[in-house]
Amino acid sequence: MPGTISFSPRSIYFHITTDKYNTSPAKDNPPVEDGGISNIFSVNILTKEEPYFSVKRDKCLNLNGQVNDTISSIPIYCRHIALFWMACFNESGGRIDYQQFTSRDAIGSHISVEESERVYQSPGAIHFVENENWGSAIFDIFNEMKNHGDKFKALEVNTANHSLVLGLKIKNKPNGDMCVIYLYDPNHTATHQRVEYSIINQNKIKKLKANDFFDEKHKKSYGLVSDGVSIFIDRHKPMSISSIIRYPNNLFHPKVIHHAMSMGLTEIILKVAEDMQILKLMGDEMESLLAARNNDGYYGLAIALQNGHADTIQAYGELIKKAELNPDKIADILQAKVKIKLKEELKEAYVFGLSLALQNGHAHAIRVYGELLNANSAVFDHDKLVELLAAHSVDGAGHRLPALYLALQHGYADAVLAYG
Repeated sequence: MPGTISFSPRSIYFHITTDKYNTSPAKDNPPVEDGGISNIFSVNILTKEEPYFSVKRDKCLNLNGQVNDTISSIPIYCRHIALFWMACFNESGGRIDYQQFTSRDAIGSHISVEESERVYQSPGAIHFVENENWGSAIFDIFNEMKNHGDKFKALEVNTANHSLVLGLKIKNKPNGDMCVIYLYDPNHTATHQRVEYSIINQNKIKKLKANDFFDEKHKKSYGLVSDGVSIFIDRHKPMSISSIIRYPNNLFHPKVIHHAMSMGLTEIILKVAEDMQILKLMGDEMESLLAARNNDGYYGLAIALQNGHADTIQAYGELIKKAELNPDKIADILQAKVKIKLKEELKEAYVFGLSLALQNGHAHAIRVYGELLNANSAVFDHDKLVELLAAHSVDGAGHRLPALYLALQHGYADAVLAYG
């Protein structure tokens, strides 16, 4: 399902949610035969060197997006469930008590959206991984674990529009250690896939691809196309700022820019801006790079403004300077207009990047965005500048809401001053 906007009619609040939460049916929804899942998920009785689900657990149970947080009433989506699973894995030495995942009450009582969002925005060690190279990255992480004496580790996996978790374990066996890989998908809430390799066969890990864990339906829904890029995030050690452990093969991939804008990875944006290869991009290629849309069409700049990544937005301005696009294209990119269907009423709504920054009180990001508009003001006529600054969003009732209103209703004085 496309991302949604969460809002209350009394207090308007927009939030871009890209989580995929209806790819396979929840158990208490009308069933689809075998959950619409192909035999790629069946247990292989000949070898455990291919991903499989345990026959002891229900692979069709999907509570992603089906439960609301007990305090905020915000739906608990894939990133919240994934981060809770990751915490359970890390705290229990790689064991998961699935009683905490098997019912709405269990999900609601154990998962806090506020805490999950705090973790989601926290720094980590970042691995950019091409979807064809998952195995190579996992192999390297296992070697790092061996070098540091780590027996288990869980990493968050973000595609451009879905959150998963990789759980890695080194198990001591009489005949030699085993490298065990768990892949947890919140759309299969109460189970995980498993694959294992003996030490003597560990080179086989390098051959794993994202394709090996998902059927065509899931790959398409999660944006796991062959030329796509995911990020693995290791947060098991506290960090003050994110560090990039593994760089993408192609810095000029729109999904790389999207991940960088979403995570506040300023270093990536600066590397792209400083690379002379950017001058070779023309027309549609340059527009696609700068828009940095995910599979739902959401601009990278919109997510950066929503998350308040001011330094990254400032670096992004250097890309805009080199774009040499026509004024209308630049305006579209800076506007970062997101068109979203509201799941509550199936109506279309619009929200702008500036609106997202104002409603979240990101004063520094608003100032930097203002500098971006000022730097490009010479190419816009008066009406276009007014449109960019007003940033009228449309809520589920069809009301036009100026961006400033969203800051005023929450009392964000610093954001209002920055907007001025």
